[in-house]
Amino acid sequence: MSLASPPSQPLPAQAATLPAGTRLWRIHHTRYSPAYFNPNLADPVYGGSRFDGTPDDPYSVLYASRSAATAVTEQLLRTIPFNDTGVRVLPYAQISNRAFTKLHTTVPLRLIDLSSAEALASIGATEGLTQSEPTLYAQTRYWARHLRREHPWAQGLVWQSRRNPGLGQDALVLFEDRCPPRCIEADRSVSLDTPEGTRLLNTVMLPFRTTVTTDAPATAAATAHDETFLERTEEERKADDSTDTDFDSFYLKHYRTVRNILYARASDWDLAQYAADKAFLIAYQKWPAVSGMERPVGYVVRIGRNILQRIYTRTQKPVLPPVPLDTVLESTLEHRGGDLAAETVNRIVIQDAIKNLPRDKREVFILYEVLDHPITAIAEFLEIPQNTVKTRLRAARAALREALGEEFGTGGTR
Repeated sequence: MSLASPPSQPLPAQAATLPAGTRLWRIHHTRYSPAYFNPNLADPVYGGSRFDGTPDDPYSVLYASRSAATAVTEQLLRTIPFNDTGVRVLPYAQISNRAFTKLHTTVPLRLIDLSSAEALASIGATEGLTQSEPTLYAQTRYWARHLRREHPWAQGLVWQSRRNPGLGQDALVLFEDRCPPRCIEADRSVSLDTPEGTRLLNTVMLPFRTTVTTDAPATAAATAHDETFLERTEEERKADDSTDTDFDSFYLKHYRTVRNILYARASDWDLAQYAADKAFLIAYQKWPAVSGMERPVGYVVRIGRNILQRIYTRTQKPVLPPVPLDTVLESTLEHRGGDLAAETVNRIVIQDAIKNLPRDKREVFILYEVLDHPITAIAEFLEIPQNTVKTRLRAARAALREALGEEFGTGGTR
């Protein structure tokens, strides 16, 4: 597997918000506290982990996972082979002085999303960035430095685990210099080289046909305290599919649509992404109620529009790092001859005319003409009658014809 260098022209990354209260797991040395950020810098060429800081960009890191299974497979099972009987045996020495910790986020954290082929393509990267062998870690660390420089808002990276891929099984790294103090807190930590720890570890590793070998004498049955922790481990792996995983599916399926709808209203990518992140965070916090709604996407859109309205009322845009996203209008503009200067002027005139439309009319026009949503879908997204959508669309076209002249087409209605 190979990995090309970052493109010379920086490309905007997709953002993924980790809501407050998100459950995380990590395995770490017992001499460090559970929420400890590792300050050790990797050599630019040798040693270190995938996205460690280097002397060229010094930052402390905390690696964690969205599931206990991913934490175990990423940290402990990388080089353990199967034996002749089809099982893997983890040497006891490998878990000596190691702790298994369950944590949670205390504030929302904004990460660069590297968890899909689409997200990787948005920055000009291939799967080698997140799936390559350690021999390419010097290059992945160079990518991390590049991404941090181009996205000063990024508080970390999130990607699909190579060893335990699947929804809700992400691996992630947090950058201490970008995260607020106490953004991560530990719920409970268990030493793996104790009877309780090995029982817990064997439970998590069972689906991976792996056990810990130990010369320690057999111990008594698990205490009630141990059982409670083991039950919570099973809950982490199974029961969350009715809450977090369902929300993850909803988020992955609808985030871009909601963000584009909010852009159609705001005509500002920074504001649209800010409002979308906040709206989905609110939906996550109320997910049991939101998931039972007839139109949960409409609810998230409404929350996002309310957030935008509050920003307009304050007449002050929130201070956000710049996110240089390409406009969605590029694909809708026809090539007008070979005169690049004339084409550029035409593009600017059209974009300015659309931006100057009243918000309600601009919103409907972009959703219909640019994003190609049908009238019925727009009405559902905005929770307004279809006739209102058609009225605003006609008014938007009339305003644009007046601004641009009769060359502006009237189009049709789907």
